[in-house]
Amino acid sequence: MAIIGNLISRSLRIRKQFTFKLGTPRQYQMQTLHRLLEKAKHTQFGEHYRFRDILDSPNWVAQYRGRIPVHNYNKMHAEWWHKCLEGEPNVSWPEKIKYFALSSGTSESASKHIPVTRAMLKTVKRWA
Repeated sequence: MAIIGNLISRSLRIRKQFTFKLGTPRQYQMQTLHRLLEKAKHTQFGEHYRFRDILDSPNWVAQYRGRIPVHNYNKMHAEWWHKCLEGEPNVSWPEKIKYFALSSGTSESASKHIPVTRAMLKTVKRWA
């Protein structure tokens, strides 16, 4: 019996070494948003909406909500993504967009060009 108790005690110590503190979904979302704002702050989109000022604010989430309007595809394409299609770099993401996914059409019946970044491709490959 002493052997079993010793094994249990040892396994509990090992488990404590590999236990990670988990955050809430909200914490992970805020962390992701902060990372994306940080990454895109020098793009045309980031400079237009002053991502740097948002990040410097003590209440940056409220600043983000108040300053960045919701964009549907048509608005985003008309104001920003059309520049990517013309080959302009650093429009809404800090690189030149080389690839565009073509949607199969929507209720508006027109296909849409969705920018595809290297980071997006890397993520898809990692999880595929």
